[in-house]
Amino acid sequence: MTNETNGPTAPENVLGEITRRLATIAPDEFAKPDGKIEKTDHVVGTIMDDDLKRLYTLFILTHEDTRKAVARGKTILFEILGKRIPNNPIEVLTILSKDQEGVHLLEKSQDEFLRLDRFSDLVKDLFWLQVRRRFPDLMSKPSIGIRENWVICWTEDASPHIEILDLNAMSPGFAELFGQRVH
Repeated sequence: MTNETNGPTAPENVLGEITRRLATIAPDEFAKPDGKIEKTDHVVGTIMDDDLKRLYTLFILTHEDTRKAVARGKTILFEILGKRIPNNPIEVLTILSKDQEGVHLLEKSQDEFLRLDRFSDLVKDLFWLQVRRRFPDLMSKPSIGIRENWVICWTEDASPHIEILDLNAMSPGFAELFGQRVH
């Protein structure tokens, strides 16, 4: 984007976007946590206020935005590759080297994914920080969760029940299009 006087137009301010999007979420639109309370969960309380429920809903919505960006990137990649699945990375690079327009679309898709993923991570971190502030006993707990009926808990379980799955990054590049995160 550009404007006539100042060159490139700056994207929306991050805090402004969060504030704007939170303001559009009505109580009847709240995402409802559906995880069941497990034997290893230690319940500490229930979220009652709408502001935190809005933040949770935005967290879910931004995660879905990221998932959609991954799907768009996969579609672009498969359109470039055609019907056949390459056997190795060299074959992928050979095919990509013959389609610069496709590569440009793929790079734009990757940029969109990274922008959405980082924004989603920020919203997620804000949500969990606010939960920890609301329930101070959770500050030192490494694994906290939200369950159905807005129940907040922590667990000692070595494999915590995670509402949204975060995958660790392998490397920059095409990995993001297959569900891998870049930090």
